[in-house]
Amino acid sequence: MTNLIAYAKTELEKIGIENKNITNIDDLWDSSIHKDVMELIAIFSSQGHSGTSSHQVISLFSKLANYTPLLPLTGEESEWVQVGEDLYQNKRASHVFKNNKNEAWDIQGKIFTDQEGNSYTNEFSGVRIQFPYSPKTEYIKTP
Repeated sequence: MTNLIAYAKTELEKIGIENKNITNIDDLWDSSIHKDVMELIAIFSSQGHSGTSSHQVISLFSKLANYTPLLPLTGEESEWVQVGEDLYQNKRASHVFKNNKNEAWDIQGKIFTDQEGNSYTNEFSGVRIQFPYSPKTEYIKTP
């Protein structure tokens, strides 16, 4: 067992999702997450990354697993799929849209967070964008 596997196992035990008796659906969910995380840790650990390559792999994997484009969106026609009469959705960033006038916006341009820490979007979340565009989100605390 590598140091990383041992570390991950110990940390997962601390949050209580290892060695649970499966008695309800929540326990099954936790058990599945534990198994999936440990599989990813085992694969990553077996690859033998150095400090530099491990950070690069983690960064790339995180972006790709979260459907985050690695390069700026270009706005080229090949990036769009028509989803309405006058509405196109970006294939590389599903939260980016445009109309027939080539006006584009990001519906996750602003995410609001309330005092309890709950995040949400609303009609004020969309921001107009220009290409090339690297998706970014502004987080706004609300009273």
